[in-house]
Amino acid sequence: MGQILSAIENGDANEVELLLVKEVLKRGWLDGRLKDVETAPLTREQRAMKKHADLVVNVRKRIKAWNTKAKRATTALKKLNAQLKRLEKKHG
Repeated sequence: MGQILSAIENGDANEVELLLVKEVLKRGWLDGRLKDVETAPLTREQRAMKKHADLVVNVRKRIKAWNTKAKRATTALKKLNAQLKRLEKKHG
């Protein structure tokens, strides 16, 4: 890839094209290696199981997010209580 970039910087269009073609051939992109493997359609039961699994994952993510928010709130409350205590002590 470094050769391609240096050829672009030098403004040598023919060299850039040649290097790009070599890279495409080396990676096998013309042989269809980028295509996804075709899979059989899911059965009704498989779709239901996948949907259920996705729901479980989503609920777990939401629980994790709320736990994070709760920890953040707890920390904020501790800081505010400490600040209040300092202020009351100072002018109390």
